[in-house]
Amino acid sequence: MSQFAEFILGDGVIVSCPLPEGKALKAGSVYVLEIDGVMEFGRFMRLCGCHSPCHSYLLGQFVQVAGETELTKLSGNLEAVQRARTVLLKWAVDNKKLIEVVRMRFSVRRERLTMLVHSADFVNLSPVNEILEKRFQTKVVSRVTSPREIAGAIGGVGVCGGVLCCNSGICVRSSVDMRMAKQQAVPLHDAAATGVCGKLKCCIGYETEASASSTGSASAEKQEEKA
Repeated sequence: MSQFAEFILGDGVIVSCPLPEGKALKAGSVYVLEIDGVMEFGRFMRLCGCHSPCHSYLLGQFVQVAGETELTKLSGNLEAVQRARTVLLKWAVDNKKLIEVVRMRFSVRRERLTMLVHSADFVNLSPVNEILEKRFQTKVVSRVTSPREIAGAIGGVGVCGGVLCCNSGICVRSSVDMRMAKQQAVPLHDAAATGVCGKLKCCIGYETEASASSTGSASAEKQEEKA
């Protein structure tokens, strides 16, 4: 049975990859992963607690540890990201667009540039995507992020004093709805129900899953006792 490991990409996105049994990885080290047919750099975070893909994460394939050649490419890619960020911000200023660049990353061979951008207003990024594609001879994939995604990418500390759920690698639901909050008897009118991103706390979804798991286990035990 394969284990699943969690890696973090340059833009804060977490990827779950199956590993052959007995494969040892070093926390913080850089590895090469394959995601949707594209090679990406990822830093190893931890082994997943279960032998299945962590939901809400991208699913990739482990390729190899990054050697000296790959690390040289990574250094060059980080420099290219800074140049791409400068081009994007200059375009925003010239076109009077209020945008914030959250994270950017180049794939290993720079055939893809992924951008996470935040804007309070709608902004069409197609014009600047074309500029970047011509400048860097790459395919640009840009996305305007939600407040929760920004919190997950940047990180921080929640009101509980712990690292934000969306940035800690905890396997939680990708969305938390009002039904979950009501099940946990969370007072929706109270500011304590929302996280630093202004949305319902991620931990509400985590606690909902934990409660459902406990209830299911208790029901199974009762059925066994009856049997």
